[in-house]
Amino acid sequence: MRRPNIVLVVMDTARAMNFPMYGYKRNTSPFLLELSKNSVVYKNAFSNAPWTLPSHASLFTGKLSSEHKVLSFGDKLPDDNLVSRLKKKGYYTLGISNNAWISNISGFDKAFDKFICNMPLTKVKLRDSDKRITEALNAAVIRNGKKSIIKFISYCLKKGFIKELAITAFLFIRKRISIKRFIFFDKGAHKTNKQLARELKNLREPFFIFLNYFEVHSPYSAPKKIEKMFIDKRFTKREISFVKGRGSVERLRKHDEKELEILNSLYDAGIYYLDSKLKEMYKLFVKRGLDKNTIFIFTSDHGDFLGEHGLFEHMLALYKEVLKIPLIIKYPTSKRAVVDKVFSLADLYELILNEFKEGRKRSYALAEYYGVDTHSNIPALKKNKKGTMYSASAISKNGQYIEWEDGAQDYIPESGARKSELKVLKKILHKVLGDLSKKKAKYLMRKELENVLKKLRGGVNEKHKS
Repeated sequence: MRRPNIVLVVMDTARAMNFPMYGYKRNTSPFLLELSKNSVVYKNAFSNAPWTLPSHASLFTGKLSSEHKVLSFGDKLPDDNLVSRLKKKGYYTLGISNNAWISNISGFDKAFDKFICNMPLTKVKLRDSDKRITEALNAAVIRNGKKSIIKFISYCLKKGFIKELAITAFLFIRKRISIKRFIFFDKGAHKTNKQLARELKNLREPFFIFLNYFEVHSPYSAPKKIEKMFIDKRFTKREISFVKGRGSVERLRKHDEKELEILNSLYDAGIYYLDSKLKEMYKLFVKRGLDKNTIFIFTSDHGDFLGEHGLFEHMLALYKEVLKIPLIIKYPTSKRAVVDKVFSLADLYELILNEFKEGRKRSYALAEYYGVDTHSNIPALKKNKKGTMYSASAISKNGQYIEWEDGAQDYIPESGARKSELKVLKKILHKVLGDLSKKKAKYLMRKELENVLKKLRGGVNEKHKS
């Protein structure tokens, strides 16, 4: 019997709770909903980390963050991974990514026979104008580390940095009046499907194809006709434009119900647009008859907060909103099932390599986060001045337990959960991960991340002071 082809689709930043297969009131994904009727749907699938790099590393290694240690810039995916193992089984491997984290920067390209990244980051030398802007910014610093616009302008005029002053003014305005508020930009899905169509012409079987689609990731947007399907007519263009703007998060934290509704609707519209591109992608295989021997896996690396717990986007905390992900597996035989057990991205690694035969059965999933934590609702974290925090979570169908390195805890039971559930989850967490207070060795520092990104893109590189 021929080995089946495998297509692994990661819908970057797509959370399960906004999909109709998971009880959502809106039909945000008509294609996937229809496909799921003849697929295996995992109702309790979870990511092992709340952001792209470590969650993908868990998917590709079957390990938790504290085991694979792929946490930040400079960390590379181990050579022994899902792709390298499939190659040994005789698979031709192709990867197309629209997320710069999943690229040569973190070693994800290495094992693939062919790898395409549509959002590459390459090292660029700092230009003289960048150095002068940095010089002027440093001169503009006043007490308590704050910057003065007047001091900055004065310094630039004094030094004759007219060009640099104009550049800074342009960037300042562009940041606040983004053209993306008014014009829709595809984030790579259209290009990915065109690339895939070319590759399928000469692809040898069996093949493993990995696709990362970025359409749901912030800033949330979709073509106007799709946005109109989800955004209530009572909202003005100005209100919608404001929420689309990148400087609105702090105001959104005040929980203006109108703005949160718009935000959620924009997120839904992004899912709908992605769903249409996934349908387009799937038809490429059907057209060539490849669907008859191909297993399609549709999942996500993590979700996003849309105001829940006072949080937005991801890389912040380990609550279910950002961890619970869709997982739909379409078999050539149209095998249908609803899997109620707890499953995770790390488990998917084993399922694929075990030729889709169910292996270990767990009643829980584990997630970890090394990095900045802004969940200031917990008093114990308000005292944390480092700006970083290791946290871990144990999740079951009946509830979720979260613990931070300083001992802060949170427990969110599901309705009907037993009183003993907290004790059970806490015991599991400590049995697998040990003493959390000892996991302080490595963090993803937000300022450090910003500086590295600036350097890679040819921008300002300020030394981080920890």
